Amino acid sequence: SVVGADTDDSVGNYQINQYGFEGAIHYRQPLGLISIDGEAGYSQHNYILAADFPLEVPDTQYSAFHAGVHLDLHVTDHATIGFGGKLFYVLDNGDMSSLDWYGPGSASGFDLDASFVIPLPKKLFVRGELDYRRVTTDFDGAGAITEEETVLSAADATMNGSVNVGIAF
Repeated sequence: SVVGADTDDSVGNYQINQYGFEGAIHYRQPLGLISIDGEAGYSQHNYILAADFPLEVPDTQYSAFHAGVHLDLHVTDHATIGFGGKLFYVLDNGDMSSLDWYGPGSASGFDLDASFVIPLPKKLFVRGELDYRRVTTDFDGAGAITEEETVLSAADATMNGSVNVGIAF
């Protein structure tokens, strides 16, 4: 990912090293025309700014437990349209909660997703996904920047999309 910065001294685009993982236990129950998929899991998502970024911004590493549900509507035998959501109980938000930055606070988040599957000839299919994730932190007021700048909260949001072609076995 790339983020732009415009300061008194420079204007430019800078790299963000964005990576993470998510693991969950799922239970899927078909109910005629719909299927319900419930999950509980753990995730970690990291956002590390380039060393030459001109503004002082803390690296953020969210770790969280989550619970969620996803519903799929079976339009035909092999075509589906789905949507779902997750709630996050944030355990840690990295350098952001350091007293040198914004200080401690409470964080929570959510994730909304939409998907589709379209069958193609010869057992091929196309699957598309769109995902929106937002994590919000409300600060207690004890961090250096929170005290200097009266920063009361921060929010990070990401949107991801993908389209994949696969073979059904």
